[in-house]
Amino acid sequence: MELPNVECARIAALDALPEMARHKLPDGDRRTFSVLIRNQNGATIYTATLDLIGEWHIPRADSSSCPS
Repeated sequence: MELPNVECARIAALDALPEMARHKLPDGDRRTFSVLIRNQNGATIYTATLDLIGEWHIPRADSSSCPS
């Protein structure tokens, strides 16, 4: 997508990360989501990254799948 300036691009990148994590369910309990912003010449000028980590704090008694 094209945006009017680098600050708008930064905000769009940061806003996109939670949506990516919400809609792209990870395999396993660890996933990293990244967004790169490139200028009109294709050079990367900004990177935003979100690490999603799930950890159990109790023994897992039931490993059956959840309903959709």
